[in-house]
Amino acid sequence: MNRRSLLSIIGPSSIALAGCLGNTASDVKDDEKSSYERCSWYIIEIDGSHELPEEAEEEAMAAIEGERYETEGKLVLEEIMNADEQYLRYDDQYYDPVVEKEGDTSYLTAHKTTPETGPLTLENGIGDDIVVDLSLTYEGDDFLSETVEIEEGNDVKIASEKGYPYGSYEGTLETETLSENIGWTAASQKVKREPRYDIHEEYVQGPWVGDYDTRPCSWDEDGELKR
Repeated sequence: MNRRSLLSIIGPSSIALAGCLGNTASDVKDDEKSSYERCSWYIIEIDGSHELPEEAEEEAMAAIEGERYETEGKLVLEEIMNADEQYLRYDDQYYDPVVEKEGDTSYLTAHKTTPETGPLTLENGIGDDIVVDLSLTYEGDDFLSETVEIEEGNDVKIASEKGYPYGSYEGTLETETLSENIGWTAASQKVKREPRYDIHEEYVQGPWVGDYDTRPCSWDEDGELKR
């Protein structure tokens, strides 16, 4: 179950050469080949758009398919992502990776979950204070109903005891001058997108939840992200 050590992938001639040259800059680079630059994506997809290092993918899949994966030392998965803030996705299912330490041993488990976005933000783009009546459903079920006052030029975040889990939202937004159907699907992979609507006198703009165009994470042989 242990991941391969660096020495197991360097040939004898390479080791001898490093010993002759001493501690040069190139030697330090070789010694650090087990370190990987971290991917910033909120959702890291396995066997999909991202190309994980082989060892990181093996660790993740072992945890997803079994109860717990263990290895001596640090997990490669820890190097490529922040397990406390990011999620894995495999076969259309999201997983929360949990890393635990006991001495020099690292343990990895993967729990099925639904990621969340930040709360909905409403911004007052009208030159006066407004009262907004908002109702939302989530996946077809009642989600929230709120009446909020928003001062001129300000915005408010609409909190929910249920959080804002990934999925489809639909609803209505009404002021004295407009009534609009709104809706969005929370499914951003790149960042933790917060839905937002800018309210004007006769129209609304939003929800600004799409991913901007950027390259999925993949790593070169030195452990650096390809750009």
